[in-house]
Amino acid sequence: MTDLEKYCVNALRLSEASADALSEEIRVHIDIARADMIRLGFSIDFVNDETNMLVNNVIIKYVVSEMASVESERDKARAYHKICLDELRKSYVE
Repeated sequence: MTDLEKYCVNALRLSEASADALSEEIRVHIDIARADMIRLGFSIDFVNDETNMLVNNVIIKYVVSEMASVESERDKARAYHKICLDELRKSYVE
């Protein structure tokens, strides 16, 4: 499990057993978040840099917005994801 996947597991507050069971779904959502960022104009290298915590934050919020078990958490994560993505877009220099 990568550090980013671990961050997502922690953000979702999953037990180790649940994390193992959902690991493939988490990876799929991470890939979708990255693909969406590339579609929006971010470079592949930028999006795949797992040391960039701002990128990781956007990805984590996307995963939580898709996978949180409580609707209010999903809604908060969706809103925060949009804000973080917009701020990242404003500061992005290729």
